[in-house]
Amino acid sequence: MNKKIISSVLVICVALCAAAGCSKKTDGSLSSAASDSTSAAVTEAEVQASSDSQESTKPTELYSDKAVEPVLKLSGDANDIITVESNSYYEGDRFVLFFEKGVTVDGAIADKVKQAMNDNEKVLGLSYDEYGYAEPTNWRGELFGGAFTGINEDMKKVNVLVMKDPKDGSIEWADSDCVLLFDTDFDLRNNVFDTVYHELAHALRLRNGSNLGQIIEEGVALYAEDRVSRLQKYPDWSIIQYVNYGGYQSTYDDKDLIADPEGYFTTINNEERSAAQNHYQYGIRFITFLYDEYGNDVLKTITENSHKYTYRYNDTETIVKIIKESTSEDVFDRFRKWLPEGWKAFGKDYVEYIEGSIVE
Repeated sequence: MNKKIISSVLVICVALCAAAGCSKKTDGSLSSAASDSTSAAVTEAEVQASSDSQESTKPTELYSDKAVEPVLKLSGDANDIITVESNSYYEGDRFVLFFEKGVTVDGAIADKVKQAMNDNEKVLGLSYDEYGYAEPTNWRGELFGGAFTGINEDMKKVNVLVMKDPKDGSIEWADSDCVLLFDTDFDLRNNVFDTVYHELAHALRLRNGSNLGQIIEEGVALYAEDRVSRLQKYPDWSIIQYVNYGGYQSTYDDKDLIADPEGYFTTINNEERSAAQNHYQYGIRFITFLYDEYGNDVLKTITENSHKYTYRYNDTETIVKIIKESTSEDVFDRFRKWLPEGWKAFGKDYVEYIEGSIVE
């Protein structure tokens, strides 16, 4: 089937499921944030080659003496398929993988997570080693029946929960203290590996600072997902839904955004999620613009300046103030002027990349 036809179908499917959203929860309970990733597969060889360029992720001697769950030994071999027989965990230098009983993973899963984290840091200019804004949730109790007591409870490392894919429409999510992914996300034949980049990017931003609202948080995760996919030569077809270029047409109506970017930001930041994906559509454009206009440290600057304020995710007035203080007073005017040609340039660059990834 022609790839453009395939991508059109994917856009429709993603739009229909996107109403559930993919954002940081704020009430202290577990979130159900979405990963809206639908993409083509990268080969195991590419992941292994990428992994080989990094320090190998081997089992360490960091396991908690309070834990009663077993340590899962990982070989580092992507061809080594493991069905986990009981709730188990693996501890790396900067993350802990928590495996639900019954998941199927390969021996290179830790290397894949390590690579994704390294690349997210490179793209966003933030560090997972910063965790002062991580807030604990009750995922141990709600998802694992109280298992894994004493393991990384200070959240110094990133908690990555690897759960069985229920295949019932449930969606992946991320919070400041943990990321929930399905075992199927790590199987590169399933064409959704960009979900790993996306959700880990949410955790990275939220470990560094308080929630900056749906537009910024979703924009950051989409920007990272796209840029990391390109670093890894991974064809992330889910981004096509945001593009108007080369025969691809987004269903998004951007007239209100172009007419008044600041007013529209205020209007939609706290809107309920919908199939229109307004937060995602605005977010990926705005974050791309910010990096293009203000440089690679722009998100770090915004995040650091946010520390001076006490605010909540829905305090759009303060969020706008933080953005302007970190960039320029006329940032939204600059965004409006950038949009027509700037977003067209993004679309051209993306389409050339994604079509170049097609293997006949």
